[in-house]
Amino acid sequence: MLRIVIIDDEDNARSTLRGMLEQFCEGIKIVGEADSVKTGVHAVLANKPDLVFLDIQMRDGTGFDLLEMLPEIPFTVIFVTAYDQYALKAFAFSASGYLLKPIDLEALQTSVKSVQENRFRSNDARLMREFLKEKTEKKFPKIILPTQNGLEIVDLARLIRCEGDNSYTTFHLLGGKKIMVSKTLKVYAELLADQGFVRIYVSHLINLEHVNLVKHGRGGEVQLSDGTMLPIARNRRKELIDKLETQLLNVGK
Repeated sequence: MLRIVIIDDEDNARSTLRGMLEQFCEGIKIVGEADSVKTGVHAVLANKPDLVFLDIQMRDGTGFDLLEMLPEIPFTVIFVTAYDQYALKAFAFSASGYLLKPIDLEALQTSVKSVQENRFRSNDARLMREFLKEKTEKKFPKIILPTQNGLEIVDLARLIRCEGDNSYTTFHLLGGKKIMVSKTLKVYAELLADQGFVRIYVSHLINLEHVNLVKHGRGGEVQLSDGTMLPIARNRRKELIDKLETQLLNVGK
């Protein structure tokens, strides 16, 4: 039985989520609720949940504040938000998931089922702590990737490129290591846009730090630090060149 705590300062939001969970999700038990950061900490410590649905903005602080107050995080977190795009970007870098308000039933069921099937692994708390420590940085030097075998934390400096294939993305790292994740390339193109990554083709996202050569041609080709040659879509060439030039200017400052 999956033990769940719901933390949200909106009564209607808690009631709606509780109803959806009890009516449409099997194998769960709601063991506690809270309407603030302060009461949320108590609810978590008192009820020892497996899964916490956590609101972002509450009247006395944020979901991040709550997690930082806990001595440990031996549970899975699913953040719930109505609009905060910065938070959505941050959550996708974390070990947790997120749900948008109003909550979609299918997305909720998928999230709960995923937690039930994988259950919290011993190193997830460490990864969450690391994420929380870095959440205030303008750049996210690391990314946490959910795989079939667990969670892998990757230094973005070691990430050469990402390759999309329908609903999957393969991360190519220094040393030849590859990690496959069941999310689309579009998701990571948006997440990494401010981290020095550029989508040069429908199936290719590259790290500008690993660009060695840009060849001329109809669209051209780019050579990366591992020797890989990739095509550049004609409509994406200007963006690539502009970002490379901007990066060089910033380095020179």
